[in-house]
Parts: sequence; C-alpha cells; structure tokens
Amino acid sequence: MRPDCPQKHRLQKFPGTFRSPNTKRHDHNLDYNRLMDSSDYKEVYRAQMVSWGEAKRNADATFFCRLAVQRSSGWEYPVWIVSDARRETDIDFFRESFPCPTLAVRVRATEATRRNRGWVHTPGIDDATTECGLDHVTKWDFVLANDDGDDLEAQLQAVLRAIHERCSL
Repeated sequence: MRPDCPQKHRLQKFPGTFRSPNTKRHDHNLDYNRLMDSSDYKEVYRAQMVSWGEAKRNADATFFCRLAVQRSSGWEYPVWIVSDARRETDIDFFRESFPCPTLAVRVRATEATRRNRGWVHTPGIDDATTECGLDHVTKWDFVLANDDGDDLEAQLQAVLRAIHERCSL
C-alpha cells in the first residue's frame, strides 16, 4: 500500500467480482487466476462471461456493485478505489451509496500504446458496452494519461490530495 493512501480504504477490482468462482456458479471448473490475467485463456471464455454478466446486469444493474460491497464488508470503508468500472450505473451506485464524495477518474492510453502493451482489438467484444460503456462520459474529476512517458506519479498525487481534501481524512 502506498504510504500516502488513506489508511481505511478498499480497492475493488470489478473484473474480480465478475469473474469470481462464487459469482459465476456455472464456471465449468475455469481457472479464476487465469481469467484475471490478459492471457489467451480468458479470451476463450470471454464471450460466454460477457453474455452471463449482461443477463445479470439486465435483471439488476447494481448486482455486481452490491456484491462487491457485501463480499468485502465495504460499508466499513470511507474510501473505495474501484478499478475497471464499465457503466454509468456502476459510478452512480457508489455516488448514491457512500457519504464520501465520489471522484470519477478516467485512465486513458492511446490505441498505439495499448497495442504495444499486447492489446489486440477483438470485434464484437472490444467495441461492446462491456468495454466502452463509459466512452461517451465527459464529466470526470480526473483524466489520467497512461501512455509511455506520462508522469503518472504526479497525476496520482493530485487524485490522492483530492481524496484527502474531500473525504476529511
């Protein structure tokens, strides 16, 4: 943990909630750890996972948000760092559910940088709502540039200052 990060915080990786063996009851003995990396293994099951997740979200848009909070005793944490939110309903859930102001942070990298890091565009997956459901959103508290050569540390310091200021930590 970073020494300048709030002591009582929760880091929640949404793909972890979504891909958890306890969430996906019909996991067919899939390897949870391999589903969490960027390997070809995940890509084999990706369409199936997307279909299952969409059905859950269509029934209850806050299903994965509530599950993340329940699994981690989240109501005890004044600061949540949610990585990889995919929809406005995810952001809305945290804004409405927690008293500490929600800071929406967008991390961007150019497609060239992403390709250099091994990303390959998969039609039907990478252009679906599950991957670009927040692309139309323009109201972010912070937009971090994550291309090679960007000063990510200085950008993170600004976010941490805002957390401390707005959440009275």
